[in-house]
Amino acid sequence: MSHLHETNQNSTWLHRAILHLYATVPIFSLRVFKWGGELSLRPLIGRPIKRLTDWFARSVESGQVITFAEVEHIVREAKSCSIGECPCMRIFPDECGHGSEKCVRINAAHDVFTTRNADAHHGIDKEELLERLRELSSRWGLYHSKIFLAGQQVYAICSCCHNCIAYAMRMRYGQPNALKKGDYVARLDEASCIGCAACSAVCRFNARDGAEADESKCFGCGLCALKCKSGAITMVLRDGDAAEVVEQQAREAAAAVRS
Repeated sequence: MSHLHETNQNSTWLHRAILHLYATVPIFSLRVFKWGGELSLRPLIGRPIKRLTDWFARSVESGQVITFAEVEHIVREAKSCSIGECPCMRIFPDECGHGSEKCVRINAAHDVFTTRNADAHHGIDKEELLERLRELSSRWGLYHSKIFLAGQQVYAICSCCHNCIAYAMRMRYGQPNALKKGDYVARLDEASCIGCAACSAVCRFNARDGAEADESKCFGCGLCALKCKSGAITMVLRDGDAAEVVEQQAREAAAAVRS
C-alpha cells in the first residue's frame, strides 16, 4: 500500500548527507541526473550508464505516484512540513502558470531545507499545505508522487506535470525504477460515462483516450477521477480489491477552487 511507509524522522547520517547535498546544490544535482539520462541513450556508453542510474533509483532515490488521499495521509502523519521552489523547473522549464512553489519536504528534510536553502523553502501549516496541493491538482492538473531515500523512507512530495526529473527518467530515458506506478488504478464505469473527455485532457501518462482506457499505462494518480464530470471513474487497488474511492478529496479540491 502506498500509504504505508517510514517517514524520515530518524534519518541516518547518509540520508542527511544526501539531503544537505540536494539543499545546497539542487540545480547541479538535477543536471547530473539529466546528463546521466541522456548519456544512457548513447551507443556504447549507454548500457553501463543506464545500469548505474538504475542502481541509483533502486538503492538511493526513487519516486512513486500517489493519489491525493495518500498525500493527505503523509502530510497529516508528518512531524513537520515545508514547501519551496521546484528545482526541476530550472532543468525542464514549464509554462503551465502554476508557479514554482510546489516541492514539499517533511521531517528531517524539512529541517535541512529550511536551514540550508531558506531563501527557497519555508515551513507551512499542514492545512494550508493541503489546500495548496489540492489547488495544484484540481486547478492545474498536477499529479503527486512521494520521493524515497533508500527504500521506504519518504522525504518529499512532488507535484508535477511533465517537468519532473523522475518523470523524465522514466518516460524519456527508460528508467522504470525512477518513478514507479502507484498502488491504485483508475476504473471506468462505462454506463456512467458521458464522453466529456475531461479525463483524457488531464492524464499525464497517455493512459486515457476519451472512453478508451489502457490500465497498463495508468500510474494511479487519480487526476482522471478528480476531473470526471459524471463520477464514472473510481480508484481501485491494482490487485483487484475494492479501494476507498477518492470522491471526497475530489469534491474538496473542486470546492477549494470555486471558493
